[in-house]
Amino acid sequence: MPKARKMLSAWKAPYIQSLMKLIETQSKVTLAHWAVDYSERVIVQVQSR
Repeated sequence: MPKARKMLSAWKAPYIQSLMKLIETQSKVTLAHWAVDYSERVIVQVQSR
């Protein structure tokens, strides 16, 4: 696993551990789809305000 980056939350938090396990099992294409979907639903709406 690459060197850990600084986060505002604890790496040992259960929700982060479960998310990291899920991310590690996904392909780059799936992760890209997730990122685009999130940005369309959340970030674009915040910017349009």
